Amino acid sequence: MKKTLRILAIILVISIPAVFFVIQREDKLDVTIYPGTGDGKTLVVLLPTVAGNGKLYKQRGLIDLCRKHGVIVDIMAINVQPTLYLNKRIVEKMKRRVIDPAKSRGYESIYLFGTSLGGHAVLLYAMEYPNDIEGLFLFAPYISDPFVTNIITRAGGLKTWDLCPPYAWEYSCDLWKSIRAYVSDPERRASTFLGYGTEDRFVESSRILSDVLPRENVFTTPGGHSWTTWHTLWEKLLSRLATVKPTGFTNNSRQPMTDLR
Repeated sequence: MKKTLRILAIILVISIPAVFFVIQREDKLDVTIYPGTGDGKTLVVLLPTVAGNGKLYKQRGLIDLCRKHGVIVDIMAINVQPTLYLNKRIVEKMKRRVIDPAKSRGYESIYLFGTSLGGHAVLLYAMEYPNDIEGLFLFAPYISDPFVTNIITRAGGLKTWDLCPPYAWEYSCDLWKSIRAYVSDPERRASTFLGYGTEDRFVESSRILSDVLPRENVFTTPGGHSWTTWHTLWEKLLSRLATVKPTGFTNNSRQPMTDLR
């Protein structure tokens, strides 16, 4: 019960308008496909902000920006009811409704992209089913409550932090430890990308995560927790992808990505 209340509190803190989306009769997860011009074997799944509207990626011009940069993969935007984050139900919902069906349709490389609370969903899924995913893209992700974030920072970062005080939220500590284990694998570390504004409300969490990723995979720009900031970060990410050429993204893609640190 206590954990459920904490998660609800997080959802409300991130964005007050989300209150109107939280109380629903059923959990929904709807998808919209934006087909590319590739071979149909690579898929990027977009997880939305707390409002749950995956179509905002299209409305904000980010799908068109991908095509402008030569990204040929199929793109799937998901609408997510915020209630799916309670007890991590979103993980199994994505598994049944998105990832497994995508594999059945012939997709061989699946990337997850999440912004804000959508970044949290990306991390939850990748920690539970790491072998399902080719790579992660995280923009200003919500990772944990500030209390645990401060504990990790005071301990010198994710590499040196270990103890989770008994009065801390175990859920947050467990997620950070899973992230640390995930990026300890060189290939997974090399295929994890992070972007955030230097004035973002979750900047401390992003800095902790950035310290364990390749420098070339971390993008920052002046700005806060807004679509204006994220649009700039998309430009930087797409320029980076033009260099590393992850599997299936462009006509001259290569594989696998390697850690450049």
